[in-house]
This record gives sequence, structure tokens and C-alpha cells, in this order.
Amino acid sequence: MSFAYATALARVYKSQILSTGTVNELLESSSWKEVANILREKGIISEVPQTITDFQTYMKNRALQILSTVKNYTLSSKITSSIVDLYKYVVELDDIEAIVSAALSKTPSFRVYLLKDLADIKPQSLEDVLSSLTGIEREALEFALEKASNKSAAVINTYLEYFFISRLSAIVDTFKGDWISKAREIICGYKDYYSSLIAYKMHEQVPDTCKMSKETVRDIASSSSKEEVLDILSRSPYGKDITANDVYYSFAKFKKITRAQARKASLNAFMGSPFTPVTVMGLAELIRLDTEDIITIVNGLALIRNGENKQRVVEDIKSLLSFELI
Repeated sequence: MSFAYATALARVYKSQILSTGTVNELLESSSWKEVANILREKGIISEVPQTITDFQTYMKNRALQILSTVKNYTLSSKITSSIVDLYKYVVELDDIEAIVSAALSKTPSFRVYLLKDLADIKPQSLEDVLSSLTGIEREALEFALEKASNKSAAVINTYLEYFFISRLSAIVDTFKGDWISKAREIICGYKDYYSSLIAYKMHEQVPDTCKMSKETVRDIASSSSKEEVLDILSRSPYGKDITANDVYYSFAKFKKITRAQARKASLNAFMGSPFTPVTVMGLAELIRLDTEDIITIVNGLALIRNGENKQRVVEDIKSLLSFELI
């Protein structure tokens, strides 16, 4: 890799990635507009959108733009380009899930942020959706439809989410040496989270695991009660961090831990190695996490009314972020 190449990627990283200090500052804001103003002052965004919906659209388009810039640096590498495409897919995923849900429920109107052309088609069936998609988005829906024994929106959309980690895991398995260890650290928690979630929700097993044993996932899939699932999770490698009295909250904690681990591993991958596909993977993961975290902060602060419930809302927001905040 040329020095100019490394410098260009480092410049993108330094100008776009959130820090813990910035996140704490955002959480002290009195409104979502104040959050947007802070981000503009720091050069993270260039304008303050008028509505929360506009803000979410802006943030997702920003992520896609950064990822497209990174992809332009990596066109000579098919593997690296494929990694960036997967992260672009993740940014669009909410729209794809909304369109799938609308097609199955025959809902004539629904909200999408990015895929406006597809929404304008107003698909009436999964076949309409599939025929309207191309590239990796079409591959993802084909994957989800093949995996989903129950063609409900909840099941299909869960497999659409799992497609990302399944495909990324397959790419990582082709890596060698230091590449594979750093990349596996980024996706380790995601593999365990989605394998456990699918086992719980669909009573089905998928092959992608990391710290969770296949026997543990099998036990979750064959469980007959929520209490049994909670007990199994409490004895898993993540047990001390995700134990709760409710399955929903246990999985919410599980996702929080997974995202925090991915952020730490991504920073290590990007800062600690020369340019490899893992460098780009780490940067793409950080862009993804930042986008999700900023939208979570904004949506959370919008719930505050006259400052009365701010402390509770802020604590709820912290429980969802990929940052480990005191």
C-alpha cells in the first residue's frame, strides 16, 4: 500500500468518527436540534436538517457517501469492495425491511429513507419486491426467503439482518494470518448474538458462532420457555453481562455488548495495522456504529418533555449505545 493511500483513509477516519467525549457532550444536549448543531460545529455534518426524519435520512446518506468514498479507494480489491458493499447494505436495511413488511401486510403507504424509487413501485407481494431489487439487496432477500420456513415479516427481516453477518463471516474465513484474528474480533459478538436470537425466535440453528458453543445455541433452539432461555443465556460466555429477568432485555443487553466489542475491535484493527481489507472493515464498522448511535441519541432526546424525564431517557440511551459510558 502507498503512503498516500494510508493517509487518505486516516483523513476520512479522523474527520468522521465519534469519540467518547463527543458522545458525552451530545448526551448533555437539551434537544435533538442541539445535537445537530454540535455535530455541525465539529464538522461531522454540514447542515442542520429541519425535522428528525430529515436528520435520519441525512445521517444515513452521509454514511453511504463515506462508504462510497472508501470503496473508491478499494476498487482494485474485490474482497475489500465486497466488504464495503455489505456495510452499505446494512445502512439501507431499515428501508428493505419496511418494504418487505408493507408488501406482506398490503399496506399502501410506508416510510422509507433511502430507497425512494423502490417505494414508489408500491410492491404488493414479495415477488414484486424481489423483482425490483438488484445486486446485494436482491441476494439478501433471496437468502432470507430460502432460510425462512415461516414467510412472516418478522422472520424474513431477521434473516435479512443475519445475511450481513453470514456473508461477512464467509469473507473473513478466507483471510490469513493477522487479518483473520482482527476481523474475527469485530464480528465475534454479532455471530453469537444472531445465532442465539434466531435460535430463540425461530427455533432454528445457523452455523455462525464464536464464543457460544453450538450446543448452547441448540439448547436455546429446543427450549420450551422464556425462563429456560434466560437460564441458558446466564450460563453462556456473555452471561454475567446480559443476565436479566426478561428475555427481551437480555437480548437488548446482548446486542449492546456485541456493539461495544465491535467498536473496540474496529478501532484496534484500523489504528493498529497497515492497510489490509481489515482496515477498511474496521472503518466501515465504525461508520455504521456512529450512524446508529447518533440516530439513537437524537430519537431518545426527542422524547424529553420540558426536561422532566431527561435523566431516565439519557440512561436508556446509554444502554443502547456502542460506547461504554460511565
